[in-house]
Amino acid sequence: MIYLLLSVLTSSMVFVILRGFGDYGIDNRRAIVVNYFTAFALGLFWQGSAWIETGWWKELWAPHIVYMGFLFIFLFNVLALGAQKTGVSVTSVAVKMSVAIPVAASLLLYGERLSVLGVLGIAGALAAVFLITRPNKAQGALPIAKYWYFPVTLFFGAGLMDTLLKYHQTHFVPDGQFVLYTSAVFGTAGLMGFLQVTIRPQAETSWRKKDIWAGVILGVPNFGSIYFLLKTLQWERFPSSLIFPINNVTIVLSSAVLGVVLFKEKLNNAHRAGILLAVIAIWLMAYAGQ
Repeated sequence: MIYLLLSVLTSSMVFVILRGFGDYGIDNRRAIVVNYFTAFALGLFWQGSAWIETGWWKELWAPHIVYMGFLFIFLFNVLALGAQKTGVSVTSVAVKMSVAIPVAASLLLYGERLSVLGVLGIAGALAAVFLITRPNKAQGALPIAKYWYFPVTLFFGAGLMDTLLKYHQTHFVPDGQFVLYTSAVFGTAGLMGFLQVTIRPQAETSWRKKDIWAGVILGVPNFGSIYFLLKTLQWERFPSSLIFPINNVTIVLSSAVLGVVLFKEKLNNAHRAGILLAVIAIWLMAYAGQ
């Protein structure tokens, strides 16, 4: 349970920090690159000499960090562009609704079974995510139909990433190597992001201190969000088909509350209904896992 709570806490911290980037004029792309390198450095510091002693480059999971790193940096860029073209709410729904993919994979690949309460809880979680992330009428509408490929890419990409994390945790990554695996993926993503920012001719600004510090601050909870999710997936009491929706809907719920408390965001009736439904869904899924 503690790892699940830490996963939600660190993921919510990522939301709060990213939410504040716009207020301080942070260059998202550069801050995200620094964030990945910070997470990588945190793993190096945590493991110390184990990086060399374990011979991680010979581990089964080592080749897989290449496409995982690419997936991390690719999805972030799609997320940033999608938010601009279709709105933050649409991209949030796409990412959080993608929980259906790892849930389906858990049922098909690992032979997990769900009770009626579990099914009701997952359905309630999906509905809650949709309601909580609905925009207020005052926000207006963006041309979603024209840029439909952004939310579609995010839906399948985020679902694939969660599914691969579970698959790697089950088949490739030994118990004591979660830190190594997590930091190696972040390091790969950081390298790819750095090359992208450096090579792209339309890079307008230089590296600023505030972008670097913002990335450092973001990197610590971002590392924890992946590491603690991997540790949570080890929890034998709950199948991963319940862990993923519990984790996602709790993050959405806590992020909505933090948005109200820290950023004075307004809740409409749909948001309030979604929060209530999220609480009920979490209770149903938790009870189903007992």
